[in-house]
Amino acid sequence: MHAVNVYVRDQERSLRFFLDTLGFQVAFDARVESGQRLVAVAPPNDSIRPGDIVSIHIRPEGVHIFDAESGRRIDPSPQRI
Repeated sequence: MHAVNVYVRDQERSLRFFLDTLGFQVAFDARVESGQRLVAVAPPNDSIRPGDIVSIHIRPEGVHIFDAESGRRIDPSPQRI
């Protein structure tokens, strides 16, 4: 298995479980402009080391874009005139 998305209610508690209980290591930890935190962990025998460059792939169908002023969802599909 290459990657698995796990959605959790308490990121910090879940991160502690993966690190302290399972022995995983943090591969990526960042906040996006909205303030949301993105965290990726890897098994302890993985070859990722601090300072390595990692790729993040985002599925376009999983991205939702909202207007900052109105909060309304923006449909990214091409519009025909």
